Amino acid sequence: MKAYVIAIEQWPVSRKYGQRAVASLRQHGLDAEIFSAVTPDTVETAETRFGVRARTRYQTTQMKDPRLTLFKRSCFMSHFSLWNRCFDSGRPIVVAEHDTVMTRNWDNPEFSGDILNLNVLRTRAGSVPDDHYAPPGIYAHPGDFNRAVIDRINGRDIEAGRINGAHFYVIKPSGAEKLIRIAREDGFINTDNMINERYTDLEYVSPVYGRIQGNLYSSEGWNAGHYFAFTKLMRIRIWKLVRNLPGFGKAQ
Repeated sequence: MKAYVIAIEQWPVSRKYGQRAVASLRQHGLDAEIFSAVTPDTVETAETRFGVRARTRYQTTQMKDPRLTLFKRSCFMSHFSLWNRCFDSGRPIVVAEHDTVMTRNWDNPEFSGDILNLNVLRTRAGSVPDDHYAPPGIYAHPGDFNRAVIDRINGRDIEAGRINGAHFYVIKPSGAEKLIRIAREDGFINTDNMINERYTDLEYVSPVYGRIQGNLYSSEGWNAGHYFAFTKLMRIRIWKLVRNLPGFGKAQ
């Protein structure tokens, strides 16, 4: 099956982890390649190209009326671009983010839904321990997928019916069509909340096929949001320095 690893080519850390992710997916039987992520520098162009806009306000179980940052818009548009690719091809694809690592061989699991989560279930309390997962199989709800006791995980995250961190999943053309339509008609929200049981037929697999590669951010430096904020700040400072040079802007 074709798989795409979303990585930010301008960010060396993302590129490094993305290459590791591709190698891991290929090693376990997927036809994987890097997908160059939409970034804050290109997000408006992508939104115009696909004819979508972020919702100005929306509500989740954790937050009231949050607004999407430029980086979250970029993250969504990276996934949205791949959903369009899935729909146009008429075939399911695997979508992975750069910090994914595959942990077992791909055996093309059969599932009846639109999207199958392949990654470790994460909550606000952290990743769910391996010994808390349900027996092998496909599950229609994370509450069935996970047998963790209520005080070990955040019950709201489980009840929300969404992938907590859309790191690694299979999406069918049927799921892509639903998400594309909703984004175009109603506007989009952040990716984690967009992929949920209200909008698609979302399922879970046990045991999972992947996990997150260590601690990408603390061990290697900044996260992508910090990276682009820093580069934007540097561009502004360089522009101010150039603008103040003697003779700048004067007719020659």
